[in-house]
Amino acid sequence: MKSWNCTLSSAAMILLLVMPAPAEEPALPIDRLVETEREFARTCGVKGIRQAFTEFFADDGVNFQPHPVRTKKAFAERPVSPNESKRKLEWAPEFADISAEGDIGYTTGPSRFTDSSKEKPFVQYGAFFSIWKRQPDGVYRVLLDAGVDVPGPVATLDPPLTKGPAHKVPFSEFLGRDEREKRDLARLDLSSGNALASEKETACQRLYAQDARFLRDGHMPAAGQSAVCEAVLSQRAVKKWEVISAGISGSGDLGFTYGRFEREACEPGYFVRVYRRRVGRPWQIAAEVNLPRPPQTPGETSGQPPAASVANWGLLVHSGAGNFASSTLTGETAAARLAGMKAALEAGYRVLACGGSATDAVQAAVEVMEDSPHFNAGKGAVFTRAGTHELDAAIMDGKTLAAGAVAGLKTVRNPIRLARYVMEKSPHVMMIGEGAEALGKEDGAIEFVPSGYFDTQEARDALERAQKKDVAPAPASPPRSFSESPDEKYGTVGAVALDKEGRLAAATSTGGMTNKRPGRVGDVPVIGAGTYAGPGCAVSATGHGEYFIRYTAAHDICARVTYAKASIGDASRAVVMDVLKNAGGDGGVIAMDGNGAIAVEFNTTGMGHGYIGPDGKAWVKLTREDSATGR
Repeated sequence: MKSWNCTLSSAAMILLLVMPAPAEEPALPIDRLVETEREFARTCGVKGIRQAFTEFFADDGVNFQPHPVRTKKAFAERPVSPNESKRKLEWAPEFADISAEGDIGYTTGPSRFTDSSKEKPFVQYGAFFSIWKRQPDGVYRVLLDAGVDVPGPVATLDPPLTKGPAHKVPFSEFLGRDEREKRDLARLDLSSGNALASEKETACQRLYAQDARFLRDGHMPAAGQSAVCEAVLSQRAVKKWEVISAGISGSGDLGFTYGRFEREACEPGYFVRVYRRRVGRPWQIAAEVNLPRPPQTPGETSGQPPAASVANWGLLVHSGAGNFASSTLTGETAAARLAGMKAALEAGYRVLACGGSATDAVQAAVEVMEDSPHFNAGKGAVFTRAGTHELDAAIMDGKTLAAGAVAGLKTVRNPIRLARYVMEKSPHVMMIGEGAEALGKEDGAIEFVPSGYFDTQEARDALERAQKKDVAPAPASPPRSFSESPDEKYGTVGAVALDKEGRLAAATSTGGMTNKRPGRVGDVPVIGAGTYAGPGCAVSATGHGEYFIRYTAAHDICARVTYAKASIGDASRAVVMDVLKNAGGDGGVIAMDGNGAIAVEFNTTGMGHGYIGPDGKAWVKLTREDSATGR
């Protein structure tokens, strides 16, 4: 028996040797797509950005620079920079999906751009999105590529890969895959904005797939229907869509559109959408990218009013005064605050550049900072002595002197939006607490969140430090100076702007002072104290509010400009460095006059601030000593 087994084994071995080896199973289309994306990234690291993009884009491939251009042609015509070798772009796919036929697919994931040519190396974190098309030779090439900047570092540049749901679609189930189908997608784009504005969450759940992805400049990526709907519905409503192009797969289950949009408050941008559908079911949005669109696109008319009558229009923001130095802030904290202010400037600039009002611009800028956990406003608001949050905000239109202010809010995501609502939808100027929040609930225009939404570890740590030191003043004691409590967080945010028509506006938002007594209201919502705008002057303040209230600091500056004919700089300096400082009041202001002249004054060691003008070049600083960033 043993011998027979041996003989059989030898014969089997001979048979195996003469038989042809089984053919290696070909890689699935989605696996080939992912490997092509990874090879694209490797080539970029070895050969550089220009060469990699030239090699991996289709001849008709498009990316945004910032307007859509034919990528190969654009790189061929671009002069070679002497610093090109010092610029590094890295990325990796974390999600991929492809049509049943395998002819069109898309990938998305984290990215990182590094420029070591500067004295201080520059790093920008982001997320990429690419639509791929299989070429006649079977190789995948990029058809459409978009990238967004995100406010913080990605967790890893080698994320685990997730694939879209398996496609088992009989080709025969889809007929008429022609221009009519593309037009259907375009019509769906045009109707989605109205549906989202009117039906909100119901429409969002109908339009977006369960595993949808959403990218927008200045925000972390959203994944999954719930997170995507929260991000989509937090934006201003879209009032205009214009589809530039559309495409659809041969199997009819995957399609895409891209084009221009304009949101309320004159906020233009580009969009890219990928649609997916199953047999017998409607199209759903599987992925979407929103990109800001700078004004005056070459070769197109903006549809906006003619050139500015005011040459020096612009926007100035602040992120709070306090006794800190750049050296005392961690690199991550400093970078986050600078990035947050820069994003706020860019949001306001997009409004002003296309002819929007100063009031719209300051609101847009302040909302960006309210949505960031790195400022004492909105998301990052400090805690009261009771461990709760009470938020204040104000906005004022310098042309009409219309003003709106709110105080003691606990569940409003963007207090500045409710302040604007009070200004425009009520006969009042200031409303507080439950009454103010009830007004915001009347027609669903204001977004409300659980009180825990505002919690951050940084603010909680500051509360614990303050309570250990018992820094809260006794009721009968005079208010103390900021300088006695440098650990507290004074990230109040604000903005002043001058638009193309010569209108000024101011807006301010805050979480107040760490460990404040519940019910305490500072200067921010007091018109004339922390916020004021008139025909020739606009001011937003930050600091120890009790002093700004006593000396009506913001109005005092504007009164000196209006009646004493002082310059905006002299008036601001006199109030901050003489009146307030001599009284013991720490803080600062940003101010702008009707000619676009700006002033930044503070008597503390630091106050985050930044500016953007007609040239679109933003600069931001944290202290006087900092060199401007982003010029």
